[in-house]
Amino acid sequence: MSWVFLCQTEQVAEGSSLLCEVAGKKIALFHTNEGFFALDDHCPHRSGPLSQGMIEANSVACPWHQWVFDVRTGVCRNIPGQKVATYPIRVREAAVEVDLADL
Repeated sequence: MSWVFLCQTEQVAEGSSLLCEVAGKKIALFHTNEGFFALDDHCPHRSGPLSQGMIEANSVACPWHQWVFDVRTGVCRNIPGQKVATYPIRVREAAVEVDLADL
């Protein structure tokens, strides 16, 4: 595993998101009542910024064309067969970190 700092936990209130850039990659970080989750920031449809999408429970809707993704799995809920990449997250001493092993 190759853990890299993204932000402090207090920077992302529950129910919100944050765009993070790490190793040349744009990652959308989401904070839900189940914890922190990281997805590729680009919707597979037209590269809409998922970090700017509407968050509801454990889903985020792309702000451009409303494709809805589960932030835990990356699976699109309303377009069968579509998915966005997810990244492992951990929280250590109020710091949110992402595993870059697969980047």
